[in-house]
Amino acid sequence: MKISVKNLSSIAMPDFCPRCFWIKQNVKNIPFQIFPGVFSAIDSWTKKVVHSYFDTTGHAPEWLPNLAKAVAYHKALHWSKFRREDSETGIETRGVVDDRFEMEDGSFHIPDYKTSKLSGSQDKLFPLYEAQLNAYAWIHEGGFGHVSEIDLIYCSPQTDLSDLEESEGFYHGGFRMKFEGTIVPVEIKPDLIPGLFKRAKSILDMDRPPAGVAGCKDCTAMENLLAVCGRE
Repeated sequence: MKISVKNLSSIAMPDFCPRCFWIKQNVKNIPFQIFPGVFSAIDSWTKKVVHSYFDTTGHAPEWLPNLAKAVAYHKALHWSKFRREDSETGIETRGVVDDRFEMEDGSFHIPDYKTSKLSGSQDKLFPLYEAQLNAYAWIHEGGFGHVSEIDLIYCSPQTDLSDLEESEGFYHGGFRMKFEGTIVPVEIKPDLIPGLFKRAKSILDMDRPPAGVAGCKDCTAMENLLAVCGRE
């Protein structure tokens, strides 16, 4: 049984729906799933900028003081290699970290870049992000090195025109946008991931999907879709 870090981490959300979880794990190619490619492009650019600065100066940018003791960065492993099986449930989880930094003491620091402003809506997603980073640390500890720190790095677009300097903002053919970094430390919780595995197994061992939670928007959308299809 295999499960992505993202799906495993969804169990940590307060509004977690076991029915939606079961369906996502058992039904491939769920329709109407769209993720704008521009966010992946920005995330990739963020890593290139940080790595380029590191290559040029030998240390991380000043706006990343949490990486002040980093001595090197390592290539993020492909999901097919970055994986680990839970010995108790037999479930394997896999994923791709945004970055991996080696620290002075030989341990690793795993950040997760978020192209977003730190807001109330992001606070609501913190349990998901916390579980994701702890899952990455759990996998890393299984054969890739000890993880001493994990954190979220919000790269917030600066959209106020008062922040725009003409000499920096414009160039022939387009314009530039500034991003401001905000670091949110995340606590490493060794007991978090095993509990998620146990909950996942209890749900995925079912032959049919369990009942959903009251007020689940995805469940409501699915019921509406089935109702429409039934009337055709």
